[in-house]
Amino acid sequence: GIRMAGGLASGSGRIAKRLAAAELGSLLGVISRRVLGQYELVLPSSERGDTVFLVAPNIFALERNNQFRPDEFRFWLALHESAHRLQFVGVPWMQDYFFGLVKGLIANAEPEKGRLKRVAGELRKASSQGRPIIGDSGLLGLMASPSQREQLDKVQALMSLLEGHGHVVMDRIGARVLVTQKRMAGLIKRRRQDPRMAAFLRITGMEMKMRQYELGEKFVLGVEEVAGWRALDLAWQSPETLPTIAEIEDPPLWLARVG
Repeated sequence: GIRMAGGLASGSGRIAKRLAAAELGSLLGVISRRVLGQYELVLPSSERGDTVFLVAPNIFALERNNQFRPDEFRFWLALHESAHRLQFVGVPWMQDYFFGLVKGLIANAEPEKGRLKRVAGELRKASSQGRPIIGDSGLLGLMASPSQREQLDKVQALMSLLEGHGHVVMDRIGARVLVTQKRMAGLIKRRRQDPRMAAFLRITGMEMKMRQYELGEKFVLGVEEVAGWRALDLAWQSPETLPTIAEIEDPPLWLARVG
């Protein structure tokens, strides 16, 4: 009996793993079909480089399903990724600062004594307070050490600024030269708020990526409303003038510090 039970348990375990793998593969497939473009930096080596990618099959599908004008939709997407390229190429210190954050995360990726006990305590505390057990940064943020979380906050603050700035730029230019910009922008916003993806995005930490668009755009527009568009130039002066994660959510706080 014990042997049979063990065999059944083993078989059930294999089935469960296969089902989990199939589910994860399906979810990753959904994510892969949602990516439209990407700006990619090459990690420091003997040569530096960068590339702007546009994912043709996904773009073709959206154009066909929503009857977008191909020339306008592709130009509009390229605007966003090109804005990111300008941020990294046009700001002299940006690449080194970004790579420094990445190196910092890697350097701090050391075994943490008592990590599981700490995480278990945080999970119990979150549950008792009615907060989400897994935050915006997903499992990575949950398992990160305090020093890693500090680095993650810097990364999130930077990416929120870059994504928000790029999004506002693409919309502003698009509104001037593209007839269908408003309809395209509405679709992209709805895609980012798709409730069917919420659980997966939270677990994987990709919810943080989605929030970067929202928080960053609010920050950029908030600064512009209070001090004008040119005030954003302060953010590109040095790493010290970049907004912190707290300042991303409170533009006047950032302006009070650097203005």
